[in-house]
Amino acid sequence: MPPLPRPVKAAAAAICALAPVSTAAAACPSTETASAREIGSQINATRAASGVAPLKGSLMLLRTARAHSAAMASTRTLWHDPLRWARRRSAGQNVGIGVTAQQVFTAFMASPPHRAAILNRRFSRMGVSAARSCSGTLLVTVNFMS
Repeated sequence: MPPLPRPVKAAAAAICALAPVSTAAAACPSTETASAREIGSQINATRAASGVAPLKGSLMLLRTARAHSAAMASTRTLWHDPLRWARRRSAGQNVGIGVTAQQVFTAFMASPPHRAAILNRRFSRMGVSAARSCSGTLLVTVNFMS
């Protein structure tokens, strides 16, 4: 087969450049499990350093946190859940936004109400979730309950 003329090669290269490289592209927004684990670990380390018992994970709190983080990442908006799931119990919620898990946790600790929730002795369980928006912003939900 004879070689392709130069204009045909250029057109073929342009078409290939426009074709998707992979059909397994990351979904957007995406769950950030490692970021959520990092924040949960930092919360319990901070509680331990302050003489407060660590929080245990709760599947119910995790599920509601995941749904809330995903909704915030989809809309790229930070807001508190009305906590309807917390019927007649002591409950709280921290929501944060940043680029990294460390940045969000640092902001939590710099905010008196967020820090108070993290160190609240009445809380015994938590669910932590993080989701990354399509623009790369990390949105975090921490649900607390007694």
